[in-house]
Amino acid sequence: MTTGGRSGASRVDGTGSSEEHQLDLGSCDVDIDDTITLSNWPLLTGFAKLPPCVHNELKDHFIIAQELDGKTVLAAINGIMDSNAASILKGEGVLYKVPSRDKKNIAFEKSAGLLLGRGGTITYDLGTKKLKKTTGITCVLSVVHEAVSKGVTVTVRDVFYRNRDVFGSKQFTEACIYDVCCLLGCDKASLNLVSFEKGSVIGPLKLKLTNGEVASCSELSGRRIPSEKRLLEVESFDCGDAEFILVVEKQSLFHHLSQMDFHNKQRCIMVTGNGVPDIATRVFLKRLVSETKLPHYALMDPDPDGFMILCVYAYGSANLAFDISGLAVPTLRWLGLWVEDLIWAGIGVTQLKDVTPREEKMLSNLLGNKNLSRFFPRHWSVRFQDIALRGKKASFEILHSKGFDFVSKVFLPALLNKRRNNETVDRERNAVTVEKSLRNSFQKTNRKGVTKNDTDFPARSDT
Repeated sequence: MTTGGRSGASRVDGTGSSEEHQLDLGSCDVDIDDTITLSNWPLLTGFAKLPPCVHNELKDHFIIAQELDGKTVLAAINGIMDSNAASILKGEGVLYKVPSRDKKNIAFEKSAGLLLGRGGTITYDLGTKKLKKTTGITCVLSVVHEAVSKGVTVTVRDVFYRNRDVFGSKQFTEACIYDVCCLLGCDKASLNLVSFEKGSVIGPLKLKLTNGEVASCSELSGRRIPSEKRLLEVESFDCGDAEFILVVEKQSLFHHLSQMDFHNKQRCIMVTGNGVPDIATRVFLKRLVSETKLPHYALMDPDPDGFMILCVYAYGSANLAFDISGLAVPTLRWLGLWVEDLIWAGIGVTQLKDVTPREEKMLSNLLGNKNLSRFFPRHWSVRFQDIALRGKKASFEILHSKGFDFVSKVFLPALLNKRRNNETVDRERNAVTVEKSLRNSFQKTNRKGVTKNDTDFPARSDT
């Protein structure tokens, strides 16, 4: 049994300083190999399945959202309201002390993704600067109390329109909901709140429900991914003859591949979050990966938005850093699309589009996030920097110039075979080779990021 280990988590305190977090399992009454630390513990099995010692170690340092029953949620809300009632009688007004979701309070742990530290809190009161958020939190607590009491599920859209004058926007509504989750220490599903069913899935997959019914995902247009609450009704997954899982960034590509019967021809399960994935899509993907043990790949555009979405799937998002129990999939492999893939397919660099100022800022923030970027696989960073230095981006649609069925019948099958047949290759060694090649290529790049010779680009590596 280990008495301690070095974790990959960078812990942030309320002052914004960080320190390397040490996992102490000395008092853990469970047989654990000496190599087990917080950073390599198999969190894909779900937070609830971890030994109590690891539960406590995580909860000591990070805000960990838990699944609470209705009775516990109501008791917590009643306690908060009773406290505020007493505060009002004293003339102090409404007061909420909410764990800060500021980026300075967020740490990154390699196997779990982004984590919300316990280092700081924000006090919301009836002061001028914080009145809107205080009112918003109060409205969310009121809606949640009613929904849980009556045993009904409410959409985030319903919460917004019920208090539209208070919230002003759906984004602010979600911010207030996340603050309530942090305040109560629970996930959104525990509040009986759900988002619209945004994601889709298609392939030889059957969802076995707790009531004995079976939902097939093999229809031509696929199936909407159930909301977080309804996902609790999925008892198990039957993946049939599927050989791998393919996460597709955009609905347009998902639809195109579905129409071309790609999932059947390649025997795969395709999942899309239709852009930035919602919570339900991320929970669904993590359960699917964990329970089927299938290889899982991500197919993203070579642009800053595609990179950001890739990182959300793999490492989580800052907004939901308090909920690590079923979101991040750090084992996700990046299949492509990379700039060299386009060259490989006969697309010239001069055909790429310019990166916009908004995208430049997004990419700069991504590469500048030391907590996150230091855990990127080497080949990820190389390709992020490729786009940054070139100032050029692309999308899958550019490949349609080769023919409408080129992507599904020629390009992706070849890309998959190349990648899947070389998964044992030393990725770091290949990434160094690509990096050197890119550096040579960049030396021949003009100020706009267009190479002087489209063919002077490294061949696609197997990283």
